[in-house]
Amino acid sequence: MNETNKPVPEPDLKKLTASAMLALSPEAEKELARDFEALKVRLDGVVQSEAASGEPAEGPIHAGVRRVLPPDQAEEKAAERPPVPCAKGKSLLSQADRFDGTFCVVPRVV
Repeated sequence: MNETNKPVPEPDLKKLTASAMLALSPEAEKELARDFEALKVRLDGVVQSEAASGEPAEGPIHAGVRRVLPPDQAEEKAAERPPVPCAKGKSLLSQADRFDGTFCVVPRVV
């Protein structure tokens, strides 16, 4: 509360992030751009190696990368696993299994 007894609004994180990014020094911007390009090159290498071998890549860069299966393979893989129920109050995306692409199934109320 401030001196007029009105609640003080929470800071807007998107605006703070944008203003912090604008406040980067030119050297920091260049370093960030180099890091981004290096990550992009590593990710492109992972995608190309997976495409060439047909096998998932190994290593730390692969841990957060979700592979997208062709529809026929995705259906086969989904049929192999039973549905996983979502925890109450959790969204479908927050329940995603990041390593094999499975999602929880939310029962429909009819």
